[in-house]
Amino acid sequence: MRVAIPLFGHTVAPRFLYADTFLIVDIKDGRVIREVNQKAGVPSRTDRVDRLDRLGVEVILCLEFDQPLIRDAQRRDIHVYAGVSGDAHRVIEMLTQKKEEAAQADLQSALHR
Repeated sequence: MRVAIPLFGHTVAPRFLYADTFLIVDIKDGRVIREVNQKAGVPSRTDRVDRLDRLGVEVILCLEFDQPLIRDAQRRDIHVYAGVSGDAHRVIEMLTQKKEEAAQADLQSALHR
């Protein structure tokens, strides 16, 4: 599973469009196998979602998204989870505490313990 988290410093960005960097994390069998910071580029919803789609992102985690962004991501089979906040690495740590399949099926519960 490839996850993107828009960053504000080291924390999950409050708004998707205001982040200048994404933390891109590959998770397999409940373990982080790759982690890289990726420049977000222009603050355009369509451009950012398109870029994440080209990078193979399957899940985007952030505190707040607008409805057009959610629809655009869903059209590309990218799952969007709002209401996620805190230190980005702690969010990933909580996510990897579950198996990949369970994390995909029950992501909200894993992040809001």
